[in-house]
Amino acid sequence: MNRRIDSNYFKLSSKLFGSFLFFIISLFLLPETSHASKIYWTDQGAGTISRSDADGTNIEVLTSITGLVAPRGIAVDSTNSKIYWTDQSTNKVQRANLDGTGQEDLITAGLNTPGYIGLDVTGGKLYVADFLNDRVVKANLDGTGVELNFITAVFRPLGIAVDATGGKVYYSDVNNGTVNRANLDGTGIENNLLTGFPAVNDIALDIAAGKMYVGDGFGGITKANLDGTGIETFAGSFGEGITLDLESNKILSTAAFNLQRSNLDGTGLEATFISGLTNARGIAFLAEGAGAPVPEPTSLLLLASALFGLTPFRKKGF
Repeated sequence: MNRRIDSNYFKLSSKLFGSFLFFIISLFLLPETSHASKIYWTDQGAGTISRSDADGTNIEVLTSITGLVAPRGIAVDSTNSKIYWTDQSTNKVQRANLDGTGQEDLITAGLNTPGYIGLDVTGGKLYVADFLNDRVVKANLDGTGVELNFITAVFRPLGIAVDATGGKVYYSDVNNGTVNRANLDGTGIENNLLTGFPAVNDIALDIAAGKMYVGDGFGGITKANLDGTGIETFAGSFGEGITLDLESNKILSTAAFNLQRSNLDGTGLEATFISGLTNARGIAFLAEGAGAPVPEPTSLLLLASALFGLTPFRKKGF
């Protein structure tokens, strides 16, 4: 009797050990979801968010995202595989997965016609230009910890961009035609970093090169050093929303019915890079890379098999 129990116990222990080992190995087989380069944009006229490949092909409307009325700013968090956007009609900040699924409300109160949005993923913060409330709003990436009056010394802020490395947030002042900046904690405000714009819309940063790009929405994009010196202006690009594709060294901008693309020095303008839009506003570029780990079907099957193997076996007489 004891010999049979010992034998069954040995067999069960062997199966448990084998299943446990298989389970541990399968954990390492869980892939980190990689993504190809994508362009994301908001279309206020259509009430949609869309994306395409970096070359403008494979355009798709993210139909999983619902309830949009007037989406404006958009930003991408490649680390956590999320997109964030503002809606100027519902006065919300929302986010979803890169494919549009998993939509979440983040900020639903206190905003009035929010403009563009910037992310500090490392610091876990988002920044919103709260246009008609004349302030910059700061919050955690999950929408908690909202600081409605983070920066108030601004009139009609619209564009916004974050330099997490340098510890700065850049924002536009439409009424005064300026670009300003401050520390990420709201101190050290530097007004009039750039001046003389008829209207300042979106801002994009090339941190490695120490450059900022500003769209004025009236047929020009301005390039300057991060401290506001070394100003260059490129005529022809509309520059409503603006982002950078630094993989291809391109400026991407929205121009109502089209998305435009040019070289970083303003040459080679493709005025109808993507056409047929209704009223494109915000734009963001997702660089090729790895996002948050997500189990694929094969890996889930491996895990299920391992877990099944760990289920206790009942044998008669044991």
